Amino acid sequence: MRHEECMLELGESQDVLSAYYRLGYEQASARAGFMEATSLMTMQAHILYLSALRGEADPRAMWAMMGLAARAAQSFGLHRDGGHWGHLTPFAVEMRRRLWWQLLDLDARISEDNGRSPLIAETRFDTQMPLNVHDTDLDRKMQELPDSRTGITNVTISLIRFEVTNLLRRVLLGLEDDKQTFKNSGESWVEQAQQWIEKTYLTDLDTSQPFAYIVATYARLIVSKMWLVIYAPSTKRHEATEINSDISAKLFMSSVEAIEEGNRLHGDPHVGPYAWYLERDVQWHSMIVLLSELCRNSSGNLVDRAWTAIEVLVRDRFLGEKGSAQQQVLLWQLVRRLLIKARMTRERKFLEESLKGGEVYGYRLKPLDSHPAIDALLANERT
Repeated sequence: MRHEECMLELGESQDVLSAYYRLGYEQASARAGFMEATSLMTMQAHILYLSALRGEADPRAMWAMMGLAARAAQSFGLHRDGGHWGHLTPFAVEMRRRLWWQLLDLDARISEDNGRSPLIAETRFDTQMPLNVHDTDLDRKMQELPDSRTGITNVTISLIRFEVTNLLRRVLLGLEDDKQTFKNSGESWVEQAQQWIEKTYLTDLDTSQPFAYIVATYARLIVSKMWLVIYAPSTKRHEATEINSDISAKLFMSSVEAIEEGNRLHGDPHVGPYAWYLERDVQWHSMIVLLSELCRNSSGNLVDRAWTAIEVLVRDRFLGEKGSAQQQVLLWQLVRRLLIKARMTRERKFLEESLKGGEVYGYRLKPLDSHPAIDALLANERT
């Protein structure tokens, strides 16, 4: 629930309610003995808690809590597919798969927030991906699992995230491999994942329907991010020469599109019940690639489009109290430095335009005061 909804429906601010329910859960978790959990429901409650907490708590604290959750889940046996064990019902097998993959998703996202590799290596589990089925397709008394559907279901957004989590985990765990071997493998991974997502989840989507529109938009955002993540090791300054101009242009366009899709989802009223789930992710890789390009290039239609996308992102995600948690993420300091540098580059180009009579290379820059949210954020950083 957003702040206004909390005040209207519950009569308290979002911060007060968050602190109240957080304390309530922590007390209940201690009484339930989470670390010695033998109940799937106890594990489900804790993973839901961590999912909701991400974006509010300090990323370093989330990293520590993630470690405890991962070990508790493994001691519970979630890392082994329930199909191996004859005493589990088909319903229990599917619930365990959903819970384990939600844990893997959290592991990858929290690791990314902290600039670290995932805690859980791919070789340490064999739990299969959950089925693409509606919740109503599952029943506690069923004798066998239903066939996975093609197209969207209740869990499609989660499954798309899980597909990308699988890729993201490979990337984060493979960053120390040989760079060229890793890049070639990474490109193949992205192409395969993109084809699978389109074939399995996006076939014959009617995007005039709100949920189908959300799924399609989110899938485009995710695919754009995948290409950026693959080249993330080469976005470091000392490796910049490894990226040719064609790839650099493709990455710049992908970063702009990813941020625009993220902005579109953030402001879409149809997102509704999924807002808390989707808005936990900030397009860090996209911002880094985009701002790195803006540090080198300050004119052109795509540059204007990029500045507009960053302005909307800063306004919606980084200003005021809602931005404080984002600014605790390790990657924020890098983004902040790049934003300042890109802004200075644009100021120099604007001054050059003014001195030369209004245009630079036949292109007129937008006024410097056309990005008030960015200026406000940087002003706050100086105080």
